[in-house]
Amino acid sequence: MQVIDSNGIFVVKVRFCHCILATVPHYIQLMRNRWFPCTVKTPSSAVTFRCLDTVCRLNNQGKLTGYDYYQSLMQAMDSAELDPPKVRYLNFSILFRLSHHWLVQKRYDEFMRMVRIWKHLLLLKRSGTGMLPGGVDSASKGSCAIRCPACPPELPETDIEGDDPSE
Repeated sequence: MQVIDSNGIFVVKVRFCHCILATVPHYIQLMRNRWFPCTVKTPSSAVTFRCLDTVCRLNNQGKLTGYDYYQSLMQAMDSAELDPPKVRYLNFSILFRLSHHWLVQKRYDEFMRMVRIWKHLLLLKRSGTGMLPGGVDSASKGSCAIRCPACPPELPETDIEGDDPSE
C-alpha cells in the first residue's frame, strides 16, 4: 500500500485484522489509524489525516494547488526520478509495465479524489449536516451554504419596470 504523508510518499506493508470477534472493514481500520483510503472496497493507497489537513490549509491560505503539493512530495522523495513510484496494473491477468508519467498521474488523481472527499466531509461536519436525524440524505438544498456577513439579511423588493422616473 502506498501512503502519502506530509513528509513524503511511502510504500508500506499493511496487515488488516481478521479477528472473528471484530469484523471491521478494511477502510474503517485505516481510518482508525488516521489514514484516509482511496477506495472503500479495496484500498491500495491512503493519505494521512495530517497530510490532508496540510494540503487544505496550504490551498486556503497560500493558494497552493494540489498538483504543486503532490509534485513537491515527489521531488522530496526522489528529485532525480531514479526510483519512480511502483504501481502494478492487473488487467486480464496480464501485468503491464506503464510509463512513469502515467503512474504518477494515477496516484495524483487518487490523491486529488481523496482531497475533494475530505473537503466535502469537512463541509458537512462544519455545517452540522451530519448530525441531522435522517443523516446527510435528509438535508435540504443549500443547507451547507453560509450567508455572506457583508450582505443585508433581506433586500427590499423593487419593481424596476414599474418605476416611473417622473415621481
